[in-house]
Amino acid sequence: MEASGKKFYTADGIQTEGMALLKSMGMNSIRLRVWVNPTDGWCNAAGLLVKAKRANDLGLRIMIDFHYSD
Repeated sequence: MEASGKKFYTADGIQTEGMALLKSMGMNSIRLRVWVNPTDGWCNAAGLLVKAKRANDLGLRIMIDFHYSD
């Protein structure tokens, strides 16, 4: 969503990072998905690591879904 230009806002209208917004609303975990050989680059291993680092830095628990059907 971020790559396509979507922005995230608090209830007060303050722009914020997506995962930080979820945490501020009470989320404590995030599920990330990764494909073995994605044709379009989405949900690849490199992207997963970036998102997992962001989540970890926020103190979120991380669940990873591995998809082998691509």
